[in-house]
Amino acid sequence: MLEVLPPLATKPLKRIMSMRDLWDVHVSIKGELAPSTLMYRKSVGDRFCQFMEGRSLEPETMVEYLNHLRATSEGGHNHINKNLTAVRGFLKFLKTMKYIRDDLWEALPNLPPQPVAEVQTFTAEEYETIKDYCKGRDWCQPHLWLIILGYRTGMSLVDCCHLRWRDVHLNDNGPSFIKIYRIKTKRLGEKSLCQIPIMPLSDIHEWLLNLKKVEHLNYRRADGITDFVHQDCPGLYSYASSRIGNDFKNIFIRAGLGKGKTFRHFRSTFCSNLVNSKAQIALICKMSGHNSVTMLLRYLKADMRSLQDALAQSFQFASAGNIEMQNGL
Repeated sequence: MLEVLPPLATKPLKRIMSMRDLWDVHVSIKGELAPSTLMYRKSVGDRFCQFMEGRSLEPETMVEYLNHLRATSEGGHNHINKNLTAVRGFLKFLKTMKYIRDDLWEALPNLPPQPVAEVQTFTAEEYETIKDYCKGRDWCQPHLWLIILGYRTGMSLVDCCHLRWRDVHLNDNGPSFIKIYRIKTKRLGEKSLCQIPIMPLSDIHEWLLNLKKVEHLNYRRADGITDFVHQDCPGLYSYASSRIGNDFKNIFIRAGLGKGKTFRHFRSTFCSNLVNSKAQIALICKMSGHNSVTMLLRYLKADMRSLQDALAQSFQFASAGNIEMQNGL
């Protein structure tokens, strides 16, 4: 049981539990977090606790921490704001547990957001080019599977790497689909559920059937786990998620796409293609696992032809309304 300390807002936190321990408790009560989120929260905690060593928890120190982030961070305002969000949550936790008295998080306002970069997507030709590059290269076959899965489902890299057979439904006499809870937001329950159809005779359908055959051969990883769709992918991700991200960047460059493309852009491509094909927004959110149109817009790159068609339809609607009004008069 956590012993609560008397509220001492102006003295260093050196009673019973260290600040590092308290940070770990704060993260643990957040529920099940994605591995990448846990890794990021740990790095933020390490940085904040190291800065606070020997310092007092007071508003002036929070201002010093903010200035420290601005002077040392290489990720720009958006990166700093993400760090501040995590620290503010921790400070609110400390006040709830009566370790501090003041609302210290108010001394850590977000910096003005930087202009959002244009959403990048993959064209169908670029997708085929990447596949052609990966074919015949044994070292990147797991990467090729993840590329196909990411492009055809819009799932995040962590979800693609950890896809299990229990989430895949291959039916001979009915629709095939993937039904998966997003690892990053699994704690939200049904709100994190994605339901993604698998088109018959598509490349993803063919890969799933082939991987299913491999599973029947009782192929096992060193730890004996066989329920992952691709046995090698969880190991690739857990080894170093940043490294596998760089693997994809290098593959895209070697395939001739140039710099700037990342695995995350498969999700943008998936969502943008659905929107530009005039799919209903509610159905798109069901497939992508977004809870709001605002979040969906972060991955959307509208096609000019789709915008033009929408505008033409609005003209037709307005013209029809004018004709009805004239006939009515």
